[in-house]
Amino acid sequence: MKPEQLRESFPSLNNKIIYFDSACQALRPKQVIEAVKDYYENYPACAGRSSHQWARKVTEQIWQARQKIAKFINAKKPEEIIFTRNTTEGINLIAHCLKPKKVLTTDKEHNSNLVPWQTLGCEHRICRFDLADFAEKNKDVDLISIGCTSNLDGQTIDL
Repeated sequence: MKPEQLRESFPSLNNKIIYFDSACQALRPKQVIEAVKDYYENYPACAGRSSHQWARKVTEQIWQARQKIAKFINAKKPEEIIFTRNTTEGINLIAHCLKPKKVLTTDKEHNSNLVPWQTLGCEHRICRFDLADFAEKNKDVDLISIGCTSNLDGQTIDL
């Protein structure tokens, strides 16, 4: 896909601006805007708690999304997929449910991937992301928590 075609998917970029603040607020492509609009106009209900038509529709949409994501990332089953409001909530949920003793992160992490481990008081190792060094340091850790792209410098780690 060419950059011009990609830009066309994001209505807010029609005025030729270049947007770099995705750490704060990510832009939404047309398909997402249309799906959210469809939800609010046609079945504005909560999933998994009611038996009326709208609630069943929302529950089915969420189930389909889980199935697609599970297939895309090769998860064993859709039930392994959860949705959270943001990365900070997701990391805190993992931290407080798993309660690992030893965690390994990189030196490129946002505070939301550092503070939960410090708060739990677990042994927390931070290392520069060098594949050989990382492989050596992760031998006896319980959990590795890595952001794919750093909000500090935009560097992307090939996971």
